[in-house]
Amino acid sequence: MVPVVKDADMLSLLDISREVKRLSDAARNGTGSRDELSGSTFTITSLGAIGGDRKSTRLNSSHHAHL
Repeated sequence: MVPVVKDADMLSLLDISREVKRLSDAARNGTGSRDELSGSTFTITSLGAIGGDRKSTRLNSSHHAHL
């Protein structure tokens, strides 16, 4: 499951961080809505926190890029 930050281009970095936390908590608790898990166009993935140093990604049809 991938939480989607809507209108991220209109948010400050602090607001994005807060929304990512809120959405992640909702996804972990099973309280996230379908709308909060759909409509993404760009994916940012970080495996560094769990010791990852490489990743193989698949570009979904609705995505334009992965970072």
